[in-house]
Parts: sequence; C-alpha cells; structure tokens
Amino acid sequence: MIEVFQDGGLTPDSEALPKEPDFPDGIGVKLEDMAVVLAMKHNTILDRRDPNLVILSICNAFLGEINKLQLRHNEALGKIITSRTQEYVAEVKATRDSFSQAVSTASVEGIRAVFERHAAAMKAAIWNARWCALITAVSAISNLILWAAR
Repeated sequence: MIEVFQDGGLTPDSEALPKEPDFPDGIGVKLEDMAVVLAMKHNTILDRRDPNLVILSICNAFLGEINKLQLRHNEALGKIITSRTQEYVAEVKATRDSFSQAVSTASVEGIRAVFERHAAAMKAAIWNARWCALITAVSAISNLILWAAR
C-alpha cells in the first residue's frame, strides 16, 4: 500500500503495488492521485511541493478555463441555433401560408372559370333549344297553312 507522510510525500510499501487508480471524472487530476500514479508507474515519490506537480496545477487551471469557455460557447451556440431555427420555422410558415393562399386562390379562380364556361354553354344550349322550338313552330304553322290551302 501507499502511505502519505505528514510532509506530503508518498512512499510505497515493499509489498506489491495495487492496480493503478482510475482518474476521477471531471476536469483535471488531483495532486494526490497523480502522486500515487507516479509512485506506481515510475517508483518515484514526489513531495507535494515538488515543482513537477506545479505543472499539474497549471494544466488543471488551463482545463478549468477551457471548460468555462466551452460552456460559454455551448450556451451561445444553443442561442444561435434556437434563434435561427425560430427564423427558419417562421419563414417556412410564411411560405406555406402564401403557397396555400395561392393554391386556394387558384382553385377558386379555376372553379369559377369552369362554372362561367358551363353557364355560357348552358345559355347557348337554351338559345339553341328556343331556336329549334321556333323553327319547329314555324314549320308546323307552314305545313298547316299549306294543307289548308290545298
């Protein structure tokens, strides 16, 4: 096992070293965890004030700042995507509305044109039927007059 002394240094026992510890989830590595890993992998005992561990503190601070920046970027990107999506949805709705208005207008105009053509054809058919009735009546009267005159 590994013991931590009061001065912060670590020393391994003479027994076999345990398996390597897993690094904690999250950002950065704790100094104690890194000291244990170095003791296990390299058989090197580092004091807590060792300058090599300062690099770990610097890297942890850098990772913390990167995480803050990434969180800000994620938030900004979410806002941009939300606003762009809302604009896109509004444009799609406007296009749909204008298209449906055009289609319904075209449909109404098309139906109106068909009815107007039908009304004109019916009017012509009625006039033709009247002419036929008039011709038939004139023909009947002519035949009657000719028959009576004979």
